[in-house]
Amino acid sequence: MHLFVPFLMHFYLPIFIHIGFLVTSRISIDYYKDNLAKLDKKLLTILHDAYEILHLSGYYEGIYDAEIVKKGFDKAIIIIDKIKPHPVSKN
Repeated sequence: MHLFVPFLMHFYLPIFIHIGFLVTSRISIDYYKDNLAKLDKKLLTILHDAYEILHLSGYYEGIYDAEIVKKGFDKAIIIIDKIKPHPVSKN
């Protein structure tokens, strides 16, 4: 049984992947890509873009172009809006 692990929330919190199995290390981006590929290809593309811009280019390569970094954050916000809980209207 898999528990839903929200994107960007896994870095420093211990989480349960399987019942009774405590993981305190970071989860690989491949875990998210593999699971997202099964659910939503469009969101997978957005995740890939955000990861490339913010983590690889922004952190490791040290890009200084604020517009590119902003685009990476815009993509991250799309992901957050897609996975966050939305209130259910009672009509």
